[in-house]
Amino acid sequence: MIYRCLIFCLVILSSIGQLIAQDQPIIANIELDFSERSRVIGTAGESIIYHDNGNILISDGSPNGTKIIGTLESDQKIKHAKVNLNNKLYFILGKIIGADNDEEVLVEVNPATSSMRELVRSEDEITGLVNYRLRLYFELKDHPTFGQAYISYQPETEEFEHMFDTEGFGVQDAVKHKGLIYLVLQTPRWDGVSLAFSNGGPDIINEIFNIGDDQASGWDVSTNMTSAANNLYFWHRGNGSGFTLYVSDGDPSGTKALKDGFRQTYWENHESTELQDIVVAEDRIFFRGHNGQFGPYLWTSDGTTAGTRELLLNGESIFEPHGFVLLNKELYVSPRSDEAVVVDTDNLNVELAFDIDEVGNEVQDSGHDMVLHNGTLYLSAQSKNSWQFELYKKNQNSKSISKATELNIGGGPIISSSTSAEDNLFFFVLGFGLVPSTLRVYDPTLSHTLESSRKQITPFPNPCNSQLYLKGLKSNTDVTIVDMYGNNAMKVLLDEQQLINTSELPEGIYYVFASDSRDRYITSFIKI
Repeated sequence: MIYRCLIFCLVILSSIGQLIAQDQPIIANIELDFSERSRVIGTAGESIIYHDNGNILISDGSPNGTKIIGTLESDQKIKHAKVNLNNKLYFILGKIIGADNDEEVLVEVNPATSSMRELVRSEDEITGLVNYRLRLYFELKDHPTFGQAYISYQPETEEFEHMFDTEGFGVQDAVKHKGLIYLVLQTPRWDGVSLAFSNGGPDIINEIFNIGDDQASGWDVSTNMTSAANNLYFWHRGNGSGFTLYVSDGDPSGTKALKDGFRQTYWENHESTELQDIVVAEDRIFFRGHNGQFGPYLWTSDGTTAGTRELLLNGESIFEPHGFVLLNKELYVSPRSDEAVVVDTDNLNVELAFDIDEVGNEVQDSGHDMVLHNGTLYLSAQSKNSWQFELYKKNQNSKSISKATELNIGGGPIISSSTSAEDNLFFFVLGFGLVPSTLRVYDPTLSHTLESSRKQITPFPNPCNSQLYLKGLKSNTDVTIVDMYGNNAMKVLLDEQQLINTSELPEGIYYVFASDSRDRYITSFIKI
């Protein structure tokens, strides 16, 4: 979705600006030609990791705090499974449909060094990734010693430990739940898939529930395992049919199907970077459910068949809900093209979230993008006069809203892609036509604004061999070339011909950081 695509290709440019003192909360404004393929990967410590146009980037939101740390191959994608361990982010690089091979790579992003490194490379899928007892657990189908097995891995020492053997299509999903690792995996009998658990010890796996008696096949998919207090939820699809929502309390008698017929479209994220809209409130979950011809709609489950149902606002479905935000015992949801709603997670009462009439003639629409930031709910609200969205916040113990800042955020007519990163709240202003798209950063604890702009440079030829031409740079520009591991490979002062001799560089991927008296620039190239 485009609102998820935008934010982090924007944050990179907040590192390029100059500070201007003012008596208002911080607002960073960055002009940007964004890519619709930009995606958030995750966060680690105070840093944000995202990818755009084939590059993987990290940013802590500070000046000079943004860096390209990796590049996707043309047939690679970033899978949805990702975990944090010891202030580092771990995720899997998979292959797109139609690629020549199924090779996957487990990588680590370290915000302390602003770097990314490859940990494990497999000729087949890497699945069931969890962090447990300060180690990573996942399945490999081609380990040189263990063969196909679920293994434990220590990233610091790069030590592998065999947990248990797996079969066939292996582990489909895994999650930490009640102090154990729960998995859905191919049964050793090849009669379907089973829900099982492990305490992380070698050769300890306890099968508790067999999901169907059909012969397991490539159509079998289990996904979105979610721990909710005593309940464990997951969706399973067998032999190409629709997805069925299951619940388990960890006991065979307490494991059952709740609702079938959910469609993959819009909400299933097994092979996607999209964040799944699933929110946990004690034993209950709230989620996007596509259970018919239209949808998806807002659904909930408390672990019972009767309690698994669609939620309605005044008898009407809540269409394409997104941006779930849980504040205390209230769930705020943004439907498509309608005002935000709030759900009482105890009694499931649904009503409009905000009383925009209290703002007078100022606001006509609100809540299309919401984020929880330092205990306060921030949202976008649309002006009746300009049709532009401004940044508002929900007042405490009230349905009323008020402007978060009086600064003119300008830019375009839509605010989207809000995200909270420590003290900074980032949000995106999407322009129409000739109106530039801009990123803003808001910090109510500070009193200055930050403005910066992106300049375009083009490396040519790319890939290159002995020479690289940097179109868009002036002479006397300082250029630093960095390899994919973050090491400085070359520093030059660009001459009038704008050519750089790259003949001595080893083959590989490189990043260009350039600056003159006014601007900073970032691009990348491949040396062959």
